[in-house]
Amino acid sequence: MKALNEVKTAIQNEYNRAAAKFGAANNSLHESYKEFWRFVKENETDLAIGALKDMQERAEHAAAEWIQVAAMCYKATKKRDEEAKP
Repeated sequence: MKALNEVKTAIQNEYNRAAAKFGAANNSLHESYKEFWRFVKENETDLAIGALKDMQERAEHAAAEWIQVAAMCYKATKKRDEEAKP
């Protein structure tokens, strides 16, 4: 899916920007998202990293789908606008 590749490129670009400003990685797993907090508390680092990778993949796919939704909304309004022309 082309949109997914574009989303991944946008993610990489945002990461590069943030990494240049704030550093390439968090100082610790504790700085990262709450979804995997239980894994961190239980010192299950591999599970925490897996949870982060899963969240990233789901977010990428969700972003690609929302791009598709936005495109179809645009398409619908464009047709309406064309029909409204005198």
